Amino acid sequence: MKEKRKKCEICGFDRVVDRCHLIPQSIADGVVGLRKYKGYRIKKNIICLCKNHHFLFDNYKLTEEEWMIVMPRFNDVWEDVEMLQNSNLIPKTIVTKSEHKRKVKKVNKWLGIITDLFEKYGKTN
Repeated sequence: MKEKRKKCEICGFDRVVDRCHLIPQSIADGVVGLRKYKGYRIKKNIICLCKNHHFLFDNYKLTEEEWMIVMPRFNDVWEDVEMLQNSNLIPKTIVTKSEHKRKVKKVNKWLGIITDLFEKYGKTN
């Protein structure tokens, strides 16, 4: 039996589709409890998007209608996203002090943006 072809979860385009991370690898890398999100092993952290929507998603430039499609997918990973609010989860021993500060700043910026979007578009009743 042939596997069903994936398509963009926003527009339905199916010729070139990327598997995108809801929790980006760059955020998960080095964070205790989120290392499992590195790579494509965790299916609940993957969303299929065409190249255009992947770029727009990664740069927080989707339209309101598009965010309404994407953000409910965060319900499956939201418990782990909330865990990021504890910056002590980023080990200080494996990076320099300045690298640790940069990582915490990056995580907090991403967390702020995603939390706002989830509050607006993601919760399901």
